[in-house]
Amino acid sequence: MGLKEKDAALQKSWNQLFVESDKGRVIEAPYTKETFEDLGVTRDIDATGSNQPIAWTHRKLEGADLYFISNQQNKSVSIPVSFRITGFAPEIWDPASGTIKKMENWHIKEGRTYIDLNLHENASMFLVFRERTSDLSIITTRDTPRRPNVPLKLNSNWEVKFDPAFGGPEEKILFPRLTSWSEHNNEKVKYYSGIANYKNTFVIVNPDFSTPFYLTIDSIHNIASVYINGIDCGTLWTPPYQLDISKAIKTGDNTIEIKVSNTWANRLIGDMALPEEKRVTWTTAPLNLLQGKPLLKAGLEGEIKIWQ
Repeated sequence: MGLKEKDAALQKSWNQLFVESDKGRVIEAPYTKETFEDLGVTRDIDATGSNQPIAWTHRKLEGADLYFISNQQNKSVSIPVSFRITGFAPEIWDPASGTIKKMENWHIKEGRTYIDLNLHENASMFLVFRERTSDLSIITTRDTPRRPNVPLKLNSNWEVKFDPAFGGPEEKILFPRLTSWSEHNNEKVKYYSGIANYKNTFVIVNPDFSTPFYLTIDSIHNIASVYINGIDCGTLWTPPYQLDISKAIKTGDNTIEIKVSNTWANRLIGDMALPEEKRVTWTTAPLNLLQGKPLLKAGLEGEIKIWQ
């Protein structure tokens, strides 16, 4: 079928969707088709090639198109997505770190930009098209990031200080391994809600400062700020729990402090078993709303690694 025949067929299909009225030509209601393909309008975002659902919205800005994309699942996903836009180089604006970086793998075909998006569990991103480009594709291949065969693990002998003003114990608590506060046999730890300071030390021998140092934590409940040698390296509250700590690492002995805070749920549950005068918390809502509810995970769990 030639170009003229295709145009004629599209025009015929288009005309069949309209009815004449005193207000001009309008689409005959109800319009029940899944897309506007028959009107010559393709999907704004097309992720139909994947069985992984995402939520998204598109906003047109002056000089840019901004897409907000969200993974709605409790697992990481890789999703092939195409966008009804061409002539621009896509950028990722990370709402967690505040960083902006250009996409390294994308291509344009038949009026659409194709990208494979990788999203961690419950993660979201802004994808922005603002820089014009004549490129039809950018495909970057790189070696797998180098990591030591045996990363430095900080999984034991964590000294944790809780706040007695919020019901925590007066003395420092030693965690031989990183487990949830709600599993501790000390009830002042078990029902604690607030901020706790984790402290430890580690040694770096013959470091190679030409490549970055990273710290990863398996699980955080619910938010944590990391300090290496007294230097603030950032705050973590969403997977992947990873920070670049290069600016703070030094040869030899290093100190690490992680300030972790959780929600008020465990303290409220613990207070239900106490007489009113001994409770740490008070609320205008009835405490029996939490009756029978399990304690939530709190603090750090799993492994903490330092690697390059």
